[in-house]
Amino acid sequence: MAQRSTGLVADDAARKQPADEATLEDETTKDVAASAAKRRLLRKEVTRAVAKQARRIIDAHHRDPFGTEIPFEADGLPYIARIERHYHPPGGEKRPWGYHAGVSVFVERPLP
Repeated sequence: MAQRSTGLVADDAARKQPADEATLEDETTKDVAASAAKRRLLRKEVTRAVAKQARRIIDAHHRDPFGTEIPFEADGLPYIARIERHYHPPGGEKRPWGYHAGVSVFVERPLP
């Protein structure tokens, strides 16, 4: 709910892209994606405070390289925002349409 009111979407939107488009890959993105100590937030975990911080971060960092990680706190808990390539289909409800910089939010995964 907080995502719709702020215009943000859960990071699963970042994984939805047309099949005919190649996924952008560079060394930074590959290295960050390989990190096993983090997990993406579930949609139900995105609070208003997290969404507000994510909006602030994308506004300030939308030109940073994909894979850039920015630690932040919301609701007294630590999170990691990652600048990633996101996609919204042209003509759809969510904007901007096409490929664009977006924020995905992660939490540290407890190590076994």
